[in-house]
Amino acid sequence: MLWVIFGLFFPLIYYRTKHITEVRSDGIYIRLVPLSLSFKKIPFYILEECKIKVCDPLTGEESDVSQSSKKVSPVVILKLISGERMIISSSKPEELCSAIRQAAAQY
Repeated sequence: MLWVIFGLFFPLIYYRTKHITEVRSDGIYIRLVPLSLSFKKIPFYILEECKIKVCDPLTGEESDVSQSSKKVSPVVILKLISGERMIISSSKPEELCSAIRQAAAQY
């Protein structure tokens, strides 16, 4: 039974998992398919800043994209009014950040 779970189920879930980020008129919606059944909403009124940085996942250190010496992909970092940070990985971080800024300006 454990062979079925660890040998088939977990690898299948791993390869079928995808991260969806949508920028809508009222906020940012994030979903991890098939693990979450609904979107998590981040409304624009709690968003303070949106920037693109290079974040090392092992140390948590941030640096500007131009100062990056490692081969680390850039991420979008959202700073919320509560002081929390949310890191969103994307294949096109510049496009995502500009869409968030544009939609937040119209909000």
